[in-house]
Amino acid sequence: MATAAVQVQADDHLQLAPDEVRSYLDDAGFASVYLKGTEYGMPVMFLQAADAEITDQALNTALASMGAVLREKVDFALCYDLRDLRTPSMHNSSTIIKWMNDDEMSPLLSQHALVTCVMVQNSFAGMAVSGCTYVIQKLCSAAKPMAVVYTEEERDNFLREAIKQVKARRAQDATGEIKE
Repeated sequence: MATAAVQVQADDHLQLAPDEVRSYLDDAGFASVYLKGTEYGMPVMFLQAADAEITDQALNTALASMGAVLREKVDFALCYDLRDLRTPSMHNSSTIIKWMNDDEMSPLLSQHALVTCVMVQNSFAGMAVSGCTYVIQKLCSAAKPMAVVYTEEERDNFLREAIKQVKARRAQDATGEIKE
């Protein structure tokens, strides 16, 4: 199966209608990456994991696709759907950490990924991922809304409220007034 990231030009004025999808990676063997418009006024970048081996090539392709979304320079919520993810190796984990700390990616992530949602299985493995996610979030970006969820309903509820919160905070910062 061929894997190729969709090459998309950066667009400072990217607008997506609710439920409109802009695909950056249809299938890397273990993941898809896409940006989806929402009715909440902020798109969501999804990394949707599949039950497949995480090869170096597939991981690098997925990270490059996520980088393409970041280079759009549009603010978004980020949803990692890890429910079907196979356990990554230490090498995979190291590659991801290096990418997140890259001189180009790190500032783009902190500036444009305003909300983070992690979907996991309601299982022991999911609880382990949940615990690790909370620790990382507290160390890296405690001020941004973040949640670990188990269902699409929980995801949608969290994203709606978190995006509303971010937009209200921005409105308050812009005007000095408290918006509810």
